[in-house]
Amino acid sequence: MLTQIGYIPNIAQGDTTLLGLRQLIFLWPCGLAIIAALTMGFFYKLNEQRFAFIIEEIAQRKKTGNQTVATNNKQSISTVNN
Repeated sequence: MLTQIGYIPNIAQGDTTLLGLRQLIFLWPCGLAIIAALTMGFFYKLNEQRFAFIIEEIAQRKKTGNQTVATNNKQSISTVNN
């Protein structure tokens, strides 16, 4: 990727190379973070009911000392989402 922006080690870099480095360091990670945030916003459905279910499930696990899910998750999740 560095060769695509014209980077040559151990020499002073030109303006286009410096611009390319800035894009690699800032613009691409920023763009990918925005894409990740949008993806989570669309596909990760965390509403009040789902949040309450998760908190209840954690409390049950702490009470029993069990690391496995005590309820039928598929049924519980579908009930919460509806």
